[in-house]
Amino acid sequence: MTHDPTSAPPPHGFEEAFSAQVVDLIKEAFEVAYDDASEDYDPDEKGSDAFLFGSSIYTFARHQLVRLIEERGAGLGLSVLSIRPRFVFAVGRFRASFYRVGERAGESISTSLPRNRRGAPDMVEPQLVLPGEQFQPRPADVRDARNLIIAHHGNPDDGLQALHACVGVRNQDESLVRGWAFARAIWMVEDHEVMLPLAPSELPDETVEEPVVRRRFVDETDESDAQG
Repeated sequence: MTHDPTSAPPPHGFEEAFSAQVVDLIKEAFEVAYDDASEDYDPDEKGSDAFLFGSSIYTFARHQLVRLIEERGAGLGLSVLSIRPRFVFAVGRFRASFYRVGERAGESISTSLPRNRRGAPDMVEPQLVLPGEQFQPRPADVRDARNLIIAHHGNPDDGLQALHACVGVRNQDESLVRGWAFARAIWMVEDHEVMLPLAPSELPDETVEEPVVRRRFVDETDESDAQG
């Protein structure tokens, strides 16, 4: 039976940590990041293409989250744990990082996964590194999870489309997140069109942003373990 991450029970403390105020703060950071990145997106006239768009979203979202957490995070259980070499912030008992996984809110989160090979796999906890292609995590392991990936969908034309809080799963032999043990939509644009999942070979080029973001981060910071 195929594991459905959207119906999995949440980790302990999830509902308390992701209050409406916390979700609003995270959403605000990403909306500003997408708006700012979209202003610079002009592949025909300036050469600012999907490569730079993905890099800009990461840089701008990191900046906005640091600013908003410093301003309003203390009373919400939010704090910055690490800015470099990879950005990680606390949401209650959880450690969270973020990755762009698609373009539209209607894309299935079950098949929308980060392509990053360094930071994203590191957010998968040991009990969720499973042998072979076994992606049937035990409910108890999901409930005990403390590492979350904020998976975001968006594009230059429409801006931010969706935010999901997810618990990743990977196998022992690969350095990629291969699925979600848990996935919860914390915000989604209204009136979105539900889209059928795409096979990996059908994914549009613009969704493959993670290596792009990591390399831009390296250029700007001279650090080798950036994420997007």
